Amino acid sequence: MRTKLKSVILSMVLLITLTACQNSDGFEQYQTQIDKLNNELENQKTDYEAQLEELEAERAATEEQLISIQDEKDEMSAELNEIKDIKEETDTIAKINLFDQEKIGQASSSQTGELSVITITEGENYGTYVYMNKIGEPIRISDYVFEPIWSPNKMNVFIDEGTSSLRNALFVNENTGKVDFSLDYASAIFWINDEEVVYGLLNLEIDLEPITDLPKTVDVAVYNLVTQEERVLIEGKHEYIIVPNRLLPDGKLECIKSYISSEPLDVTEEIVVIDINR
Repeated sequence: MRTKLKSVILSMVLLITLTACQNSDGFEQYQTQIDKLNNELENQKTDYEAQLEELEAERAATEEQLISIQDEKDEMSAELNEIKDIKEETDTIAKINLFDQEKIGQASSSQTGELSVITITEGENYGTYVYMNKIGEPIRISDYVFEPIWSPNKMNVFIDEGTSSLRNALFVNENTGKVDFSLDYASAIFWINDEEVVYGLLNLEIDLEPITDLPKTVDVAVYNLVTQEERVLIEGKHEYIIVPNRLLPDGKLECIKSYISSEPLDVTEEIVVIDINR
């Protein structure tokens, strides 16, 4: 548009110049025409500046509207999360009411709310149950009370079954409410991501010297629930066991190496840090 306007202006100047040159008093007429054209150009400039200011004001208003819309979106998202939390609590309470004559130890649900784990600490229903919303009936998976350990995304769960050094973890399928498989472990087990757990694996090929409540040494291993594959990260030896302790922020794993002694109170420990992806 500006290029076209420039072309028109140049044509007008050329026409005025030619006309002025053909008349006797051409210079005065030329000057008059130029002044007139300058006035028109000045008016055009003023109009364009006004339009630019108007466009700038509209842009600023649009930005304010976008900010306001984003604020409303964030507020609605926070309210939605609050509603989800309330719904989960309400659903859990509804499940707990199934055992209104018993004493509830704890109740927790998966991210989708399809699976809940409930522990009954007193009464004839004593034990650990899973509850499937689709089925509507609680399923006892253990005659004892054990803690459910949810994956970070709360889609998978295992029941930590046991209190001694040698223990068992029951992995429950969210879709069926049944135990998919169990995993024997020693001393420690925890999630490292949504699909894998790290745990102390009893090494049946290496005896401990001297023998303690653990007949064999303990390695640190990772189990993948999807591929059902196990990989050993680091092995224990005759004179010590090594168990996972905690996941570090940089993705490495802190383990505890415990040297075995014939005296139960004379145990030497040291911290070992390993790469969990090696």
